[in-house]
Amino acid sequence: MHLSFLPVLSILCILAFSPSAAAQTSVLRVPISSYPPWIITEPGSDVTGIDIDLLKSLCKRMNLKLELVSVPFTRGLLMLEQGELDAGTTLQRSADRELFLHFVEPHYHRGSDKAFYLLKRSPISIQRYEDLNGLRIGYITGTKYFARFDNDQHLNKIPAHNLHQLHKMLAQGRIDTFIHATSVADCELQKYGCAKHVRHAQYRFTEGSGAHLAISRGSPLIKRAEEFSRHIKAMVDSGEIDEIMSSYNCQYRHAGYVTIP
Repeated sequence: MHLSFLPVLSILCILAFSPSAAAQTSVLRVPISSYPPWIITEPGSDVTGIDIDLLKSLCKRMNLKLELVSVPFTRGLLMLEQGELDAGTTLQRSADRELFLHFVEPHYHRGSDKAFYLLKRSPISIQRYEDLNGLRIGYITGTKYFARFDNDQHLNKIPAHNLHQLHKMLAQGRIDTFIHATSVADCELQKYGCAKHVRHAQYRFTEGSGAHLAISRGSPLIKRAEEFSRHIKAMVDSGEIDEIMSSYNCQYRHAGYVTIP
């Protein structure tokens, strides 16, 4: 999906009541790319999703104007690193990312399981991590899955730009399997009619490290990091984020969004 040339989508969050507060409004610039149900982009429709609803509520609380910038995921990370954008959503903490991002605590969802997807007709069996050795494994560039996999230099990992490309590579026999978050991949594969062709391998990673809102260390909003944390905690503690998830029919204490055998 080529999103880098799409226009900036600007959403004006509801301002505080006083004119003086409105005058002090800052902009929160956030990169987005298709990642349903967290970020849902449909041609001709407004961008929606769990993260979008969360950001709108957060902007209202903090008197911010939200700007959604459509860019590929890896480009969005680079823009955060360079301070061109202010914050990213659904990001997993890692040492390399912490060099340019401040991860807001607490995380607002636990993260979803990471599964390895195989063609249904494939004779390959992945019952434990060691079974990945010797396989051609597709992954999305710039994505963090889990530390053992991310840091493993011995696996044959083949990059792709998006889930559609991963599925195409799998169907064409260019890779043996690919890794992805079940909450996203199951939903997308079902949506595009691909789920009937793939299955989960028996082995999956289930110990989610939590997904965060993260502020660019180059953003002027880094000065408000404690305020971001306070409001995210309030939204978690009040059940507001659970309500947002429920509105998208997502129960992430379970394995995934849609079940693939």
